[in-house]
Amino acid sequence: MLKQTEKLICSFVFSFYLFCGLQYRMAGTLFSTEPGRRILQLFNIFSSSGTAAWPPLAEVLLTAAVPVFFACLLLALLHGIQAIIIFVHSRRHPAVHELHVRRIPHHIQWLMIFTAWLPYLLLRYPAGIDWDAYHQIAQALGLEEMTSHWPPFVAWLMGFFVAAGRRIFSSVNIGVFLYALFQAALIDLILVRSLVLIRRQCTAARELLVLVLYMFSPLYAGYLTTVVKDALFSAFVLLLLTLVAQIRLEAGQTRQSFLTVQICAVSLLVCVTRNNGMFLVGYLLLHVLARLLLPRIGRSRTSSVSGVGRDTLLWRRCAAGLAVSLLLFGVYRTALSRTNIRPGSVKESLSIPFQQTARYLSLYPDEVTDIELDQINQALDTRRIADLYAPLLSDPVKDTYKESRRGLIPYFRAWFTMGLRHPEVYIDATLHNTYGFFDPLSRQLEHPYGLTCGALNANDELLFDYPDALQPLTELLRRYVAIWEDVPPACLFCNVGLQMWLAVFFVLHSLLHRKYRMLSSMTAISLLILVASPTWAYNGFRYTLPVILMNPVLYSCFQEQQNEL
Repeated sequence: MLKQTEKLICSFVFSFYLFCGLQYRMAGTLFSTEPGRRILQLFNIFSSSGTAAWPPLAEVLLTAAVPVFFACLLLALLHGIQAIIIFVHSRRHPAVHELHVRRIPHHIQWLMIFTAWLPYLLLRYPAGIDWDAYHQIAQALGLEEMTSHWPPFVAWLMGFFVAAGRRIFSSVNIGVFLYALFQAALIDLILVRSLVLIRRQCTAARELLVLVLYMFSPLYAGYLTTVVKDALFSAFVLLLLTLVAQIRLEAGQTRQSFLTVQICAVSLLVCVTRNNGMFLVGYLLLHVLARLLLPRIGRSRTSSVSGVGRDTLLWRRCAAGLAVSLLLFGVYRTALSRTNIRPGSVKESLSIPFQQTARYLSLYPDEVTDIELDQINQALDTRRIADLYAPLLSDPVKDTYKESRRGLIPYFRAWFTMGLRHPEVYIDATLHNTYGFFDPLSRQLEHPYGLTCGALNANDELLFDYPDALQPLTELLRRYVAIWEDVPPACLFCNVGLQMWLAVFFVLHSLLHRKYRMLSSMTAISLLILVASPTWAYNGFRYTLPVILMNPVLYSCFQEQQNEL
């Protein structure tokens, strides 16, 4: 049973994001109604303008009670569903606690997943290609300037297959198709590796459920067969989580040979396949070091004293592997800086403040002082950002960044003073750019589940041709995916917003129960990265892949905890 506190907090936050989604779709702002403005007056008490006044206490309480009321309704619905499931199960299976399902060998699981993914691979021949991936392939082939904006390692890997296809088969299509097959086969192996851990922690029925999700849910089959950098990165994050979970859950049985090498290799792959991977590995290293230096961290309330310290050697090897991977990644970055590869920009991590500034200038241009305009102009083009501001995409505003790190100091001074005057603008800008990750009603109509077939074809030497004969079959695939998206109960297993709040529950559960905090911390960091992402629209759901892939493993860990209790 879930604790009442966990249910109430998750229900409240979940209902809040439902409210955000409805408000942004209807009004474009969270504070379009008078109650919303009244709540923001509480923040304005501390603003520099000094014009705000305390609203009547009764009105504030009434306004704050609205989301609480919806949260309580959702909580009551959860209790009702739980009661119905328990009642039906007890009537039909009074003495049966587990479905008797035969275990499937791992090589058969790999074959089942790959076979289920074949329609996504064949009907989108040569492959579904993301915009970023097209430019990465062009950079690797020397058709565009190489930049660290996208991970060079992934670009070289994609370019290797395309170059091989051009040289051996005289076909760009065959090259990118071979890469799609390679990516799908490799990620399939990693998913089966996670099923090994899930099998040890869960019943056969629950393992079969995860296998079915891997096979048929478009969240897996659609995105993981698309040529996009996030697919490999997410798979390596899952593999890293699986290795750490194996140490955490099976310390006395884990083989110590080559553990440091495995952790180091996988962590390094996490770092080189996406630029923000080093933050996840770095935070995990800090957590492991804290566990070694402060033995009480990560110890559950039910763990015995004799069990503490039994796995110290394993955690030391884990820390060594993580540290060495970061060191090697530093060497890799240094080597890149000494080549002709143009380094990435700091603007990629500044989506939130840049969007906030642009929204402020578009709404209150007359309230910005000349001094503040001059300070902002040292980092961004103040003449353009108000017109370029797009609530769902930060790229247009970020592209006006003047690549001046010195200009960021005065910029943040202006950003801070402006935020004190109108904090609701900053809240709106942040939520509007990220609410779709957590809102189950949000949809990506242009690229559902990554099912895009068209490449940019911006370079005459890199053209992908999609056979006309496959187009009717591709349309049938889209309709099949639409069934998963809109028809219950399948929609419950392929809805990005629900998957994100399942992850939020895992994080909250681990904090309240003081168990598996190291594992859930990887999900927590990934969720924070989502908030700083440039968009949730325009195929932005691919940023959620690490969280989605980690959910089944975290579920198995918490299921193991319930079995212990």
